[in-house]
Parts: sequence; structure tokens; C-alpha cells
Amino acid sequence: MTKLLKKIRDNNAGATAIPGGDVPSDGRDLGRDLGRQVANGSGPKQPKAPSPTGRITIADVKAQGASSLDTRTVTAKITNAYMSGVKRCYASFLVKEPMARGKLVVDLTVEATGQTSNLKVRGFAVDVDDCVAKLGASWLFAKPLDAAGASTTAGFTVTFQLVPE
Repeated sequence: MTKLLKKIRDNNAGATAIPGGDVPSDGRDLGRDLGRQVANGSGPKQPKAPSPTGRITIADVKAQGASSLDTRTVTAKITNAYMSGVKRCYASFLVKEPMARGKLVVDLTVEATGQTSNLKVRGFAVDVDDCVAKLGASWLFAKPLDAAGASTTAGFTVTFQLVPE
């Protein structure tokens, strides 16, 4: 028999447990006798207040120059792959400022490799701007090509509308 089981057996000698309770009828607290905490039977945990959420839409996407990478493709990629990250940034800020709303403008360049560069984010809250800038630095898009089919870069301005719910 292990030392712990022996100690439990010795501590329980002569005690009558209350059904559903953690303390024997002689008043000893077995959890404290063993140097650990036990549940006090106070009932179910209270649910946490729901985290604030917000609705984010892409209000506008503008291309600077012509390439095979068009605004519909950029909008679809951000919506399907990166919007959840932008929402996390906004939700994190809503904890501090539950009624915060506004626009977030992201200027970016898609390099010939599809990676983003020259990312500039400006909006209504520096915390959200910084968070989205960190995420946007790792965004990947299709490789842009010029009219002749050669690799090129493509610039875009993406405007998000953020509204608390």
C-alpha cells in the first residue's frame, strides 16, 4: 500500500463521511490533512460573462496598378484565411473598450513571391493597428504577374469596417 493511501486510511479511521461532502462528521478536513485543497461542494461554477464580439467587414479594396492579382482575389483571401485573426485583434480591444468602432485601413504590397511587405495599418486604436500589422506581415497571396506574364509586385489598400455587437 502506498504511503498516501495509508495516510488517507489512517485519517479516515473513526470518521463518518457526509454524503456528497468533503469533510468527515468529526470536523476534520481530509484535504487539508493531506496538504492539498478539495472541492467545497458549493455548487456548479458560475458561467463567465461572454467575451465581447464585433462584426468586421471589408468595406473597400483598391489596387495600385495592374497585375494578375485583382481586388476580388485579395478580398477572398483575407475573408477566408485572415479575417479570424483580425477579429481576434478587435475582440481583444473590445474587452477594454466595449463600444469601440471605426475603420481600419491596411496598405500593403504583395511581392513577386506572394509575401506582403510595406505594410501600414492605421485606424481608430493603436492596439488594433499593431495587432493587425503583426498578423499582416505573414499574409501570403497568389504571386502577381504583369500583362506579359512576368513576376511583379502589386499594391493594395484594404479598408475594414469594425462594429461592436
